[in-house]
Amino acid sequence: MLKHKKNPELGTKHTVFSSQLFVDQADAAEFVVGEELTLMDWGNAIVKAVERTSEGVVTDVQMRLHLEGDVKSTQKKITWLGQSPDMHPVEALLVDYDYLITKKKIEENDELEDILTPTTEYTDPAMVDANVGRLPQGSIIQLERRGYYIVDKVASQSELGLVTLVRIPDGKATNMASKHKDDGSAEAKPKVKKTAAAPGAKGSPWDKGNASKTSSSKQQQQPKSADEPLGLPHPKEVVDMYETGRVYGDVDLDQPKDVTSMYATKSIY
Repeated sequence: MLKHKKNPELGTKHTVFSSQLFVDQADAAEFVVGEELTLMDWGNAIVKAVERTSEGVVTDVQMRLHLEGDVKSTQKKITWLGQSPDMHPVEALLVDYDYLITKKKIEENDELEDILTPTTEYTDPAMVDANVGRLPQGSIIQLERRGYYIVDKVASQSELGLVTLVRIPDGKATNMASKHKDDGSAEAKPKVKKTAAAPGAKGSPWDKGNASKTSSSKQQQQPKSADEPLGLPHPKEVVDMYETGRVYGDVDLDQPKDVTSMYATKSIY
């Protein structure tokens, strides 16, 4: 059978067709007795029986091949693994990694310990195609309905004796989201919140909080501004601009008789 249906140049692989198959637990959990589904690269089959534990885990499924069935008429397309005396599915460890920190942008007041992702490595034991056991380290493969992986370790290099496959990010939004979920167990540090000054309260005239148009029958005491000892003037009315004292004091200055865009100067000659 072709290694890749759309790229014959990659060559062929060994495929085992047998009476005993391995299917994904998530797929088996959705099986309904009597339904017809498609075993990919083989044909249709009809589910005859499904055995489950009290917790709902599927332990056994019985199906009958229906190869004359139309693969286009079924809703479920199932991947599967067969085994023979000389070719067994390979035990593997699927590894995926998460981001090192829990936020996209580090802010000035962030503490590194507070934004580190608690768990950055996720592992999932799996049974994979027997051909995977023959791949050298560094090989890149696609597991159908799973994604792309690179062979990080062959079985002989692993302490567990498993082929280690590391997931390669594909750039899709659903796969790029962080796997970390904040359970609220860590204590959240209180954030300093700036409070708008109440109208009429003493404070800096440059404090934008003084521009608040809201009023309340009960005003909370506002913290003293650092500018208060400077004795800066305060606006009489709350407006977008502020009244300031004249820079030349109260002395009236002579105004030019004719206001033009040019200025008179003394002759230099």
